[in-house]
Amino acid sequence: MGFVTIPSMLADMKSGDDSAWAYFTRYYGPLIWLRGNDYHLTPDEQQELSQDVLVAFFKAQDHFEYKPEMGRFRDYLRTVIKHCIFQILRRRQKLSNHTELEEGIAFDENEEARREQAEEEEWQAHVYSLALEELGREIKPRKLQAFRMCRLENKDPKEVAKFQKVSLATVYNDCNEVLNSLREKVKELSEA
Repeated sequence: MGFVTIPSMLADMKSGDDSAWAYFTRYYGPLIWLRGNDYHLTPDEQQELSQDVLVAFFKAQDHFEYKPEMGRFRDYLRTVIKHCIFQILRRRQKLSNHTELEEGIAFDENEEARREQAEEEEWQAHVYSLALEELGREIKPRKLQAFRMCRLENKDPKEVAKFQKVSLATVYNDCNEVLNSLREKVKELSEA
């Protein structure tokens, strides 16, 4: 499935489209896991978190309406994830009979700011990876190979031209074309 805009993905989820739910899980699943890792959830709790977030969206789908002018969907999702995490941590607290929440540091504003910064960096890396994956289906393999070799592996463009048996100008043009397409794709995916 290619890139799906958030409004159409949410509408498709409401209508019961399994591919929209699968896309949601593929696209936002890493964000859910990142937040769970930030709060040191166990693997079982991570699975529970993923399920809790999906259930929260399933239950809210009839009355939830995404309004881009009110903010990014990803920010709303972070709030839902955080709520689900605290529910898990409260259950953990009840099971262990502790008087204080074990995640006390989770309420420290400085720690929360650090977590959000780390999450944003990891999210951007995820978006970049998704964008490259989608470009792989849209751009000629030779062009993507030139970009990967020059920009990601730091190979000399002359060596890449020799390896691909094309002119140096072709390598530079291919790299610039892929870079421009990548920027657009990252921008498109980041706006969600």
